[in-house]
Amino acid sequence: MMLNYFKGEPNSFVIRYRNGKVKTTGEGLTFWYLKHNTSIAVVPTVSQDAPFIFNENTKDYQEISIQGTLSYRLSNPLNAAKLLDFTIDPKTRRYTSKDLDKLIQRVVNAVQANTRNGVNSLSLEDALIKVKELSSVVLDQVQKETDLQSAGIIVESLHFNAVKATRSEERRVGKEC
Repeated sequence: MMLNYFKGEPNSFVIRYRNGKVKTTGEGLTFWYLKHNTSIAVVPTVSQDAPFIFNENTKDYQEISIQGTLSYRLSNPLNAAKLLDFTIDPKTRRYTSKDLDKLIQRVVNAVQANTRNGVNSLSLEDALIKVKELSSVVLDQVQKETDLQSAGIIVESLHFNAVKATRSEERRVGKEC
């Protein structure tokens, strides 16, 4: 049997499983292990950025495009690791699943759902003008999402970089003028 060495990064929470059970956990964990009975999960604990773009309809049935960025971090890596698979291949340090992408999509979905509620109550003109207020309201609502809280996800910031009428809406409005 050959021993392998793993050195964790200080900005990641490492979980070492032996025979399917949590053996040790910690930030930047370093240890020797046997490959045949050990799995290693690495949960990022630093702030992550996620860009997004989606279309929504205003209360006057006008379609707008919303582009933005959000920042989030995992405050409870053990809870996150219970819900999603953060197992890595120790040699390549690549995740063995696409669950990190699922995590990002979960946060973006929460933003989109709360944005939809806000946009649906605004006229096209108000949606285009009140971008900053809307992002502030949506951030507040997303931070209260129990699903995200239970996973240990903290949304730190949310910015709508662009809110525009969609191309078809721009053409329709242009013809009317």
